[in-house]
Amino acid sequence: MAAGLAAALPPPTGLAMVGTGEDDGEVAPGLFNTTQVVGGSLALGILSTLAASRIYILLGGGTELLPATVEGQQLASRVATSITGTA
Repeated sequence: MAAGLAAALPPPTGLAMVGTGEDDGEVAPGLFNTTQVVGGSLALGILSTLAASRIYILLGGGTELLPATVEGQQLASRVATSITGTA
């Protein structure tokens, strides 16, 4: 994961800095980093809620805890994968 992040983060960071003037040079990276953190937090909250909702529904239907948890997490993973467009 560390190697993937190390390879994936520099290009968008460089693109965020393109076209910024000297006055914006300190604001652009801060805004970029803030957007990454807020976006990641929002996505994590949505995916966690989705997984918890699926687990709750399955438990209400009589499914045992472990299989319900696995299915809830798989659902969240499938949704995240489809949003990012990765296989």
